[in-house]
Amino acid sequence: MYWGEPEMSRPEPIRQAAGESLGEITKELLSDISDLIRSEFQLARVELTNAAVMGLRGAIWIGVGFAVVYLALVFLLLAVISALTTLMSYADAALLVGVVVLILGMIAAWIGFRKIMGVRDTATLPATRKTLQEDVTWLQNRRR
Repeated sequence: MYWGEPEMSRPEPIRQAAGESLGEITKELLSDISDLIRSEFQLARVELTNAAVMGLRGAIWIGVGFAVVYLALVFLLLAVISALTTLMSYADAALLVGVVVLILGMIAAWIGFRKIMGVRDTATLPATRKTLQEDVTWLQNRRR
């Protein structure tokens, strides 16, 4: 179930009463079809909104990953400068910190990438497609 997913109920089948005219039945059928189409569009909007939110979360993780990788590059550059100027253990420490931060940044970017790839599966609107198939079957049975 998706956040904000509309409650969708099926209208009762039309039963022709003794005094109901064809025009009244047609009017009622068109009203039901209109409600059905409106509900389908609302469901599609909810699914697309959820997919966009998931994509945004993945993009945020990628942004975090790139920021951490940038910091890692700064540490690595400091380690190179330090190694070239002093050749002391300070350079080894800076190198170790840079490598650790780089690994953390790569992990964050990988998490973001995986989240974005997960959006691909929900962007195909599976619930909308399923209810549309059910609606076609319902309309076909109603005509009989």
